[in-house]
Amino acid sequence: NLAGLFAADDDAVLTALAAGPTSERHAARVNEIIQSFGARAAEDLDRRAPLSQSDLEQAQQGLKELIELVKQTVDARRIDAGTALLPNGSGLVLLAGSTVADTGKLEQLFKGAVELAAKNEPRVAEVVTLDAETHQGVRLHTVSVPAIELPQLENLPAGLLGDQFTAAVGFGPQNAYLAVGPGALDHLKTAIDRSRAAAGEAVPPRRISMSAGELGRIVDDLAIDARWDLSSRPISKVLPALTRAGANDRVTIAVVGADGGVQASLDMEYGVTGAGQAALMALIREFMSGRAGELLRGGVLPQGLDL
Repeated sequence: NLAGLFAADDDAVLTALAAGPTSERHAARVNEIIQSFGARAAEDLDRRAPLSQSDLEQAQQGLKELIELVKQTVDARRIDAGTALLPNGSGLVLLAGSTVADTGKLEQLFKGAVELAAKNEPRVAEVVTLDAETHQGVRLHTVSVPAIELPQLENLPAGLLGDQFTAAVGFGPQNAYLAVGPGALDHLKTAIDRSRAAAGEAVPPRRISMSAGELGRIVDDLAIDARWDLSSRPISKVLPALTRAGANDRVTIAVVGADGGVQASLDMEYGVTGAGQAALMALIREFMSGRAGELLRGGVLPQGLDL
């Protein structure tokens, strides 16, 4: 029910969608990651948060409840999630959405975190608008703050951050949404509308679509920044070929059901040159052989699938 994040494929820099059941092994691995993250977050909270004892206990309890809610979502053994990176003038907008076991509980935790933050930093109440509006049954909350006030976000791509950091968070009957970047709220409402219009349509269990050239240029810009060392990452081997891609440069990877199993397909437009095709194939093979690939296979793909 998040197909709306794919509705702008032709314009998007990147879109990704995952839908369908997940395996017990996949759930176990994700839960390991969640528990590890929760432990580190709890340590950071104890060490860094300038809170009174009562406020610290409230924050610790909220973190525990959030970890438990994420675990409940994973244990349901079904995923419905999507993300999109869209161009917006000279900037970028990141959209994401996912089903959640209890969106009401998640919204309660979000509001509690905002109220606790505002109690300790009055400026929070000025830049965060709770219950900004409701759209198609989704309750929307917004953030708008000069980027200079958020040095902790300086590692974000410049297109997402800009001079003014803007974001929107939404909670519907089943889904939670996040939008970051210029025009975040309007883009999120459009995606929600498109998802509602596409309700009931069949979608592949996994699908990724990207503009090779645009994605390559964004990552290349990040690589220039000393804070992003990509020299040892597989993407560094692909960048030169991606940035040379022509106008018709869309690459789509889809996983669909076939004869009781699954089948993966790869489609590249002619703007992706031979060198770019070879580089992407190498990257995909490396992805599928690594931990990320194991998580993907653990969801819907059989072991040993060779792209």
